[in-house]
Amino acid sequence: MITPLDALEQLEAWREERAATRTTGFAELDDVTGGFEPGQVWMVAGTPGQGRSTLAAQWALLLASDHGFHTHLVSKRDPTHKVAARLVASAAKVPELRLWNGRMSAQDDHKLRGLLHDRVTVSVRPPGSRLAS
Repeated sequence: MITPLDALEQLEAWREERAATRTTGFAELDDVTGGFEPGQVWMVAGTPGQGRSTLAAQWALLLASDHGFHTHLVSKRDPTHKVAARLVASAAKVPELRLWNGRMSAQDDHKLRGLLHDRVTVSVRPPGSRLAS
C-alpha cells in the first residue's frame, strides 16, 4: 500500500529525474515524447531525401553542444565520412555541398576553423559497432 506521502516523494523524485530532459526543438514532439532524456536511444526513419540524417545530426549536435550530453550517431545508410561531414557542416553552419566540392568562401573557412576550438564530441559509428559500456 502506498501512502499519500510516499506518492508525493515518488512524484518529486520523478520530477528531479525529468529535470535532465531536453527539448527536441519541436513542441508537439516534446508533448508526445517528453523530450530527450539521458540514456535514451532514438531512431529516425524515413525514405531517402526526406532529411532524416540531417535531423539526426542536428539533434546530436544540439544535445552535445548546448546540453552537454554524450551522443552517439549511427547511420545505417550513410558511410561514416559522410555523416561526419554532415556534422561538421551543421556545426559550422556551412552548406554541406561546399565541403564536398571545395568551393568555400573565406567566411565558410573561418567558420570551419572556429570549430577547432569547440569542445563538442559526437561519436559517429558505423552500423553494427558496439558502444562501450
